[in-house]
Amino acid sequence: MRVALFGGSFDPPHHGHLAIATAAADAFALDSVFFSCGPAASEAGWHDNSIRRPARDGGAGVS
Repeated sequence: MRVALFGGSFDPPHHGHLAIATAAADAFALDSVFFSCGPAASEAGWHDNSIRRPARDGGAGVS
């Protein structure tokens, strides 16, 4: 069985993350891709909120 671990804060998770995981699964003939979610960047204390793009401004969050 071939698996991959896709780690990140995913703050927020969106369709782009899923597209990357799908592309990796196809490219490397993976059976599964597991998402490992760390703390939100803002909770970790290093996120600059001035560069975030809120969903109301066109961000594409997964729902």
